[in-house]
Amino acid sequence: MNPMLKDALTGILRHALSGPLSWLVAKEVLQADQVEALIVGLAGTLIAAALSVWKSVRERREKVTALAMPPGSTENDAKAIVANGGAPSVSTPKDEVPQLNVAALKAQG
Repeated sequence: MNPMLKDALTGILRHALSGPLSWLVAKEVLQADQVEALIVGLAGTLIAAALSVWKSVRERREKVTALAMPPGSTENDAKAIVANGGAPSVSTPKDEVPQLNVAALKAQG
């Protein structure tokens, strides 16, 4: 994983949890050294979840693009359309035929 992204996510997580965790330390539910271990553990979980979601979205984008393409198109054709921003929406319902984003493809040339 990109170290900058990892640092950004852990920083956001640390900031978001600082208030509730400080309260737990003040109430003596947690000790200060446990807080750091908790943050590190949650950061790892958050990063793994984010990567899993990103992989699912990427795979869905490729799948709906392939479904929207004419018969005889290759995998490279589908990847080129995704790269050029012409992929259908990943939220296309499964009972609808995906449509390529023709406007984005025309804008690319």
